[in-house]
Amino acid sequence: MAPTTHAQQPAARRATLLFCLLADELDNAPTSSTGQKIGTSATVEILNAAYKNADQLQAEPPVYPNQPPTEPTPSTGTAQIVERNIRALLEREQQRDRQKSWQNRVADVVTGFTGSMTFVFIHLALFGGWIMWNLGWLGLKPFDPSFVVLAMFASVEAIFLSTFVLISQNRMAELADRRANLDLQVSLLSEHEITRLIILVTEMAKKMDIKEAHDPEIPELAQDIRPEKVLNTIEQHEARFADQQTNSAASSAPTT
Repeated sequence: MAPTTHAQQPAARRATLLFCLLADELDNAPTSSTGQKIGTSATVEILNAAYKNADQLQAEPPVYPNQPPTEPTPSTGTAQIVERNIRALLEREQQRDRQKSWQNRVADVVTGFTGSMTFVFIHLALFGGWIMWNLGWLGLKPFDPSFVVLAMFASVEAIFLSTFVLISQNRMAELADRRANLDLQVSLLSEHEITRLIILVTEMAKKMDIKEAHDPEIPELAQDIRPEKVLNTIEQHEARFADQQTNSAASSAPTT
């Protein structure tokens, strides 16, 4: 497997790597005769050089040894990482469809057919003909004058159709839970990466004597968010809001 190129890395991780390299460069920067670190102008030159190198690496990915030449892919206006994610999700969906049992396949086929206009037209024709026949409008002998058989047929059909719909809904709910879990994990990873970026940028700003680096909100933003604490806070606020609603309803109730 060929190593991942620079352009294929996620943007947040590339930024993290860039800031790590810049921080290391600033720590190793030469000192002046007075023992002070390099000034702002020299730091800006380092930043400009680093960004130029990053742009060059993104425009011209590095060539690795023993890597077969690849044909240039036409530009579609979409980042390569987005295209890779789309292909990965489509392949996962196809794999999940191939692994479905025959019961789920039958339930999907039945649910798809019952949710179409063809199913509606068939029932309109069937029930309409049944009703006109047994009302004597077609000049034929009625076989269900009280429509008891029609009601029984419709009830049995409704039972089976509702069962098939519930089976498909359960599968869709399971798929939605998996996607929600994936979104949660990606959000937690992004939050962790952003927190690391805040720490690195703050340290760089302190070395460059930028006053915004001493903002009192930065230490709080530089802390990792614990999901269990967030959930506990949400539950506490919900319980407090429910108590307020209960007290408000009790106070507004008329007294006898």
